[in-house]
Amino acid sequence: MPRDLLHTEYHEQSSPLIEMKRKIGTLPIVAFGSASGTASRFARTFASYIGTVPVQLNMISLATLQKRITLIIFCSTFGDGEFPSNAQKFVQMLRETKETFPDLKYAICALGSRDYQKFCYCGHYLDKLLTQKGAKRFMSMAELDSSSPDRGECKFEAWSPDCITKLGLKMPDLGVQVQYHFTITK
Repeated sequence: MPRDLLHTEYHEQSSPLIEMKRKIGTLPIVAFGSASGTASRFARTFASYIGTVPVQLNMISLATLQKRITLIIFCSTFGDGEFPSNAQKFVQMLRETKETFPDLKYAICALGSRDYQKFCYCGHYLDKLLTQKGAKRFMSMAELDSSSPDRGECKFEAWSPDCITKLGLKMPDLGVQVQYHFTITK
């Protein structure tokens, strides 16, 4: 739609990249804190389901939390209840701020190993911190156990569609192709 600017005509620009940026600006923030890459992998998978891209937790500012209304966090715990380095700045910022986030809805997918005493500690700590700052959890936390045989994949596969539905979004159609090969011997 042309707009007159004195003697100049302006036509709003559009391209696939601009459209993607507009769409991402309205979607939930999908963020991760990952020490070994597992949380970032789950975050990338989840983000692809809803058509966005994940960011490191440290990339999120207070202004972003005030502007956006939904945050999905994937955060691992390593060592003795330690946050990954790409989440530490975010946690410190939340701890130190006096701001509250009453309009922010969030969900957390916590990763850890039941082999350690502080299983999924970082996810639980973030949950407590966000609640203290006035944010509202819109669904229960998923706890993915890296010491389980499937490394938490089944819980992720159950949690993701529930989360996406609660966001009012549509889960993409995912197909699984299984091929069986049998050898019959007499």
